[in-house]
Amino acid sequence: MIKKKKEFYSLREMGEMVDLQKRQLINRMKKVKEKYKDNKQLLSFEGRSWKIHWTLRFEFDRVKTTNTEKEQKFISLVSINPHGNYDVAYNLELVNKAYKEISTASPVPVRIQYFIEQGELGKDYHTHFKINLTPDYQKLIKRAASVYTKTNTDVRYIYEEHQLMDYLEKDVTVQGFLSS
Repeated sequence: MIKKKKEFYSLREMGEMVDLQKRQLINRMKKVKEKYKDNKQLLSFEGRSWKIHWTLRFEFDRVKTTNTEKEQKFISLVSINPHGNYDVAYNLELVNKAYKEISTASPVPVRIQYFIEQGELGKDYHTHFKINLTPDYQKLIKRAASVYTKTNTDVRYIYEEHQLMDYLEKDVTVQGFLSS
């Protein structure tokens, strides 16, 4: 049975999702309340409890990160759209070749999480992947993506990873991780 995501959560439910102590949760709620005081669609006080929209969950996430979490954080989103009608196997090979070329040229260990999905018209496949390199490596990434054929390649910073994941996982055909 698939559990449907709720649209609004109470403060208690939000606290259970993010695993914060009661005092931390109250302090975080004060900041969120101030920040979203004019937006009644996302945050409202009804009866005796808060109604918090699911998109505000990131506001309650833990702030302190460990060194390992910092190293594992994805920084950039890369979208590769090859010219022509190429299948999943070609896109997977493209990701693997790009990963090998990027990891040999990069001074830091490279981590990639890729998503291959079908286009809106149902024929052309394209690839998105999150990478732990900054867009400063854009030239390297674009060169690696255009190994076999001409492609449209876009590299940009990731600002809200939780919202990006909702988008990336919507119609995914194949997904996976590559790391060195």
